[in-house]
Amino acid sequence: MNFAGLTVATLLLFLCMESFAEHYASTAHAIQDGYAEAISYAENEPVSSSILYGSPHKLEPQAYPDVIPLTSTDSRDWMLLVLIVCLLLLAVSWYNFSARTAFSLKAFFAVRYFYQLDKEAMFFRDTPTYLLTANFLLVAALLSYQVMDYYNHLAFLSHYRPLLIFGVLLMAFILFYIIKAMLIKLLAGIFSTGKASFIYLENIFLSNIFIGLILLPLVFYNAFTPSLTNIYVMLALLLAINLYKLLRGSLLAYAASGFSVYYLFLYLCGVEFAPLLIIYKVLTMYLPAS
Repeated sequence: MNFAGLTVATLLLFLCMESFAEHYASTAHAIQDGYAEAISYAENEPVSSSILYGSPHKLEPQAYPDVIPLTSTDSRDWMLLVLIVCLLLLAVSWYNFSARTAFSLKAFFAVRYFYQLDKEAMFFRDTPTYLLTANFLLVAALLSYQVMDYYNHLAFLSHYRPLLIFGVLLMAFILFYIIKAMLIKLLAGIFSTGKASFIYLENIFLSNIFIGLILLPLVFYNAFTPSLTNIYVMLALLLAINLYKLLRGSLLAYAASGFSVYYLFLYLCGVEFAPLLIIYKVLTMYLPAS
């Protein structure tokens, strides 16, 4: 799969979102400053009522005896922008490549469709694969941000823009799957399991596409009504789909390679379990406790 093209496209998309968010923030700050200036003027200057009453009477302002200044809040408008991009990706994939998109979704559930997809050898060259994988990466990064933000793991990064933190998470997911694909290809060369490794990689990306689709509405809802229940539901779905992905990928790879269960277990340890343990160790070392 052309990961370089996907990475460049994602970077350009992120830069556009960053520019839009910066313009939106500057406009909001200008409105807020103008409002504060107007209130300050109203407090210090008497309001003339000669226009209304035809006399030089001065009406002292009483509407705002104790003005409370506006404070900056954690705006989540940038999340709406990310979710709109996700919806656009899905719309382009469905309306321009509806047959291929529907076939990929069938391949996630039915093995015969998966083998037909593998036989055509078009999965990693299909445009819907790129579009739906980009949607998954955006949803995964946004879900990670929401979970870490809910548990207050991002407090030490409060001086950075939230969209910038999201961009770092997005690039981390892109690099993770690039390295994972390279590791699978490396192990395929070591164990001479090219076909089985290719099938396993197809299953990974096909499952990721489904994860992006099923979690998108939940991430959308949690963006503006965050709650612990929403977090638990999304993480439970993510765990269930990943377990299904792991079991299905193992069976497909085992059927294609004919290796023993012992070698299959070693393969899974190198591809799945070891990277997750490393990531968990790094996060627990550098992220503060909630």
